[in-house]
Amino acid sequence: MQIEINENIEEQKDDFFRGFTLKQTIAMVALLLVVGGGSVILYFVYHVPIEMAIYVTLPFGAVISIVGFWPANKAGFTFVEMMKAKKRVRYQPTLYYRGTEFSDEFDIRNSEAMSTDTHTKRNKRIRKRGSKREK
Repeated sequence: MQIEINENIEEQKDDFFRGFTLKQTIAMVALLLVVGGGSVILYFVYHVPIEMAIYVTLPFGAVISIVGFWPANKAGFTFVEMMKAKKRVRYQPTLYYRGTEFSDEFDIRNSEAMSTDTHTKRNKRIRKRGSKREK
């Protein structure tokens, strides 16, 4: 008698209800409560047309479904962890570095930069600027 065992045990889902995990099941229940309950409250209490009530509550349901059904196994972390990481990276101070190894006069991509005429012209310009600043 042979029993087939899948070699990738880590990729198997933890089934809680009809193939969904506990987190996904909670997200589905919350989605139904928020969208369904919110639509009913808007329709009966505030007399909003039913179509508009559904459209008003759908963005809240979309957020709940993204948080609940985000594939953590593909990204390596959940949606909430990803948003925290993005926020942390966004507000880090930017570090600037200006390299001194290369400048315009030593740029090998520009063939004129290596000629002595260019260096002479550039040096004259620098001297003129320096004399203007001294005045």
